[in-house]
Amino acid sequence: MYPIMLNLENKKVLVVGGGRIARRKVEFLQGTGASVTVISPILEDSFKNLEFNWLKMTYKQGLANEYFLVFACTNKKEVNQLVVKDCKEGQLVNDTSCQNHSNFFNMAVISNKECLIGISTYGKNPSKSKLIKHELLKWLKNFKFD
Repeated sequence: MYPIMLNLENKKVLVVGGGRIARRKVEFLQGTGASVTVISPILEDSFKNLEFNWLKMTYKQGLANEYFLVFACTNKKEVNQLVVKDCKEGQLVNDTSCQNHSNFFNMAVISNKECLIGISTYGKNPSKSKLIKHELLKWLKNFKFD
């Protein structure tokens, strides 16, 4: 694995799904300059204050082709697999239900105006990454960047 930060300014990003995980992806994409589209027949209420384009429909074959970055976040493995299968060489795709179907995965992130810290267990234990994140947040509360 090779950790990087992506400049998403003016890049098209697709999030397939309308639940908790999809909302987290859309929320984190806010402020990146990306053009975010969500495909889902329904959305949780928590999407309310986020900025994105909503295609109110189920995912159909071929829709992922035009996007730079793709997240498959549905609760249906067959839909997630279809999204991944539709992606072409060079597209970045993350099937949140199966790391093996992804060519990247996200890290737990701590971010403020001074720094960004990424925490990864190489996709093997996201709950452990969250635990480490919470411990680091406690430590950073007292850390001065000056």
